[in-house]
Amino acid sequence: PSRARYAKGVAHLTGIIATHLSALGRDHPEDEASSTLAELVGAVTLARAEPDPDRSDAILERSRAHLKRRLGLEAAQ
Repeated sequence: PSRARYAKGVAHLTGIIATHLSALGRDHPEDEASSTLAELVGAVTLARAEPDPDRSDAILERSRAHLKRRLGLEAAQ
């Protein structure tokens, strides 16, 4: 049951991201949303596991910058 609830939450978040990507005119919003969510979750997981605050912050910043660049959102705040 917990796996099903988790999967439902992932599908919901992926859908939200895909909706925004579709509004931006992305060609494959569902695929890109899945990849984006995986990167976001991975970045947060790695950052929280890193004991050094500077390295933890760097993980998050690099991931944020890469996602913005990949999605064409560099100027977005």
